[in-house]
Amino acid sequence: MRSNGVWGEDDARPVSAQPPPAPALSRGPSFLRNPHMPFVYIITNEPYGTLYTGFANHLARRIEQHRTSTVPGFAKTFRLDRLVWYEFHESAYEARMRERAIKRWRRMWKVTLIQAMNPAWRDLCDEIGE
Repeated sequence: MRSNGVWGEDDARPVSAQPPPAPALSRGPSFLRNPHMPFVYIITNEPYGTLYTGFANHLARRIEQHRTSTVPGFAKTFRLDRLVWYEFHESAYEARMRERAIKRWRRMWKVTLIQAMNPAWRDLCDEIGE
């Protein structure tokens, strides 16, 4: 920061060590009964490995696509198939905006998000009824 209190183009801005707060969501068992709700998810290949954030209207089907490598792209290239975090939303628009926000996050924030829900980094596919 310059002496006049204004940030310059070359100045490093301070960054919070914590991720931005999540939107208020109603997480309850009902979302598991409706597989066609919009989800945001994070998959990896191993604990603390490469992370991919995605969006799906049918989470179980999308994870199966990742596991069988039927869709080309980043997840197929890096063999990402372990679901380590997910969050459902009431609308596809909300889920897409949350996905885009998380994709802009620093890696440390994503790891913090995963550890809050899944400290052991276990595969959560059984929870979604795959």
